[in-house]
Amino acid sequence: MSSNPYLDSPIPLVENDQTQTTEILDARTGARLITGLTNTTAVVDAQGGRHFAQRQIRVRGDDGRLINPADQLYACSCGCGLDLLTTHTVRFCAFCQAPLHLTHLRTWDDGTTKAGVCPACWEPGHTNRAIKRFLVWLLNI
Repeated sequence: MSSNPYLDSPIPLVENDQTQTTEILDARTGARLITGLTNTTAVVDAQGGRHFAQRQIRVRGDDGRLINPADQLYACSCGCGLDLLTTHTVRFCAFCQAPLHLTHLRTWDDGTTKAGVCPACWEPGHTNRAIKRFLVWLLNI
């Protein structure tokens, strides 16, 4: 007597297995960062019933927020190594428009303009601004 191997099998058989990943390719370094993974599996049991399982893996960004693979992500341009930043914690330099983490933003205030700038744009005028503030303070005494 021959038996049906699909009915006698104690191990469920996988009918379909599908995996979808979302990756970011960094144009500067060539590194690949996986920001999302979805795995869907359809299993047929011994009685012919189908069971579907879907698993979704999300990555937590450098700013502590969960990353939605469809959202736009940023890398801090100051060289700190924060590569997965969401729009909630990123600001752009007022001069060069480079994306920065909020903690790396410096305040440019020369008396007429007050803006957030990156460390590279802030450094050249810092000494001149300090001297100008000191002279204004002297003239107001």
